[in-house]
Amino acid sequence: MSREKVPFSRINIYDTVRRLIKKVDGLQSEFDIDTSSLVIWQEAQDASIAILDASIGVLWDWQENQDTSIAELDASVQLLFQTDFSEFITEASLGDDFVWEDGYLDVSIVTMDYDYVDGSLVVRDTRLDSLDASVERIDASLNDVVDITGIFLTEASLGNDFIWEGGYLDVSAEAIITYDTELDSSLEVPETVGGIEAGTTVSELYGSTFINMWDNLLFPTVLAYIETNNSLSLSGLSNAIAEVGTEYTPTLTATYNPGLIKNGNNTDGPNLTGDASEWTFRLPDESVDSKITATSNSQGNTYTAYNIEFGTNRWSVTCEYDEGTGEYYDNKGNIVTNLDAQRIEDSRNANSGTITGRRLAWWGYGVQDSAPTDSAGVRALSNNYFLNASNEGSFTITIPAETPEVYFYTVTGKTVVVQYIESSYADVTASFDQAAITVNDAAGVGQNYTSYISYIGSVGYPSEANYLVTIS
Repeated sequence: MSREKVPFSRINIYDTVRRLIKKVDGLQSEFDIDTSSLVIWQEAQDASIAILDASIGVLWDWQENQDTSIAELDASVQLLFQTDFSEFITEASLGDDFVWEDGYLDVSIVTMDYDYVDGSLVVRDTRLDSLDASVERIDASLNDVVDITGIFLTEASLGNDFIWEGGYLDVSAEAIITYDTELDSSLEVPETVGGIEAGTTVSELYGSTFINMWDNLLFPTVLAYIETNNSLSLSGLSNAIAEVGTEYTPTLTATYNPGLIKNGNNTDGPNLTGDASEWTFRLPDESVDSKITATSNSQGNTYTAYNIEFGTNRWSVTCEYDEGTGEYYDNKGNIVTNLDAQRIEDSRNANSGTITGRRLAWWGYGVQDSAPTDSAGVRALSNNYFLNASNEGSFTITIPAETPEVYFYTVTGKTVVVQYIESSYADVTASFDQAAITVNDAAGVGQNYTSYISYIGSVGYPSEANYLVTIS
């Protein structure tokens, strides 16, 4: 592309110079940027060269260490080649048939007497022939050996304690060493010695081996024994006192423990008996409540309703169980039978807790003519007291101030004494009117009672008073 020539007169010198200066400034900025990048690159190369120099320095140090090690090894090898081993292994110590020469040991045979060697071999062969002939004579002799059993050693010559059998003589100690004494057979051991008990006679020990006798002396036989006896329990009801006629329907659990045998060496043996086979549950009056075939050694039972009777009331169970099985041992590992009589099929009984049936005495106080006159009124009183097995006992009636009337009811046929405590225990029994009354028990069965009623006065005592009632 051609450029137009512009006359000089048309050139704006000022504008041209200004554009040149601006262009130069642009080039200067680009040059400054490129120079800055070059400086950064140069610094990175300097750092890399420094690292390389350090690595080369480490390598030179390692090379010097290797040179030193090689030099020491060369010196050791040189010393080895320069060592004269003749000072350790001398020619004199090797004898005349060895030569130590130029560092080598010559073990060549210097001389050989061949005639002597041939003669020795001939003598050896002659002796071997003689040995073969001797062996043949021994074989022939063995063919002529006869059975000497019964010829030189007969059973009669050995006595009864030896056995000659199949060419061998049995001399076992058990057959030889036995207790054979001239003492009177009725003589008794005066006192127990180890496992030999007092009263043992000579005849009982006669013929025993000494090993057995020592075993019995030093290690007495210990028979198996009962660790835990078999037992039966009926749980679920605690002892208590209840009014006669109270209804009970307890749920109880029967548990059978078959017991445990300990062997004579104190290890566990088998159970003493077998397991439960049948349960029979009974009410307090001994009537059968239920029978159950046992499936385990524990059985629950809810009894039918039962009214408490006067005195002792217990529910019960009978457990039938199988005979015991399994062997048991003494301390020496022998099977024993000393407990067999206690392992038979049998049964056990167990009772529940006791509910004691008792009668009640009742008392109260109030306004005049407030005393109950029938069974329902008496049983409605909030104060009562359990009499003992003889329908006797004592209790205190606390009378509030200004109470006109006091009364109590107890079983007929007893002696009753009433004392006024605050009046030095004065006897006030005569102030009570007595009358027969029927009072039902908890089951609604009428019982003979006597009522005791005292009218203190319209205003009663000015302060609280206490009457001690004694029934005998």
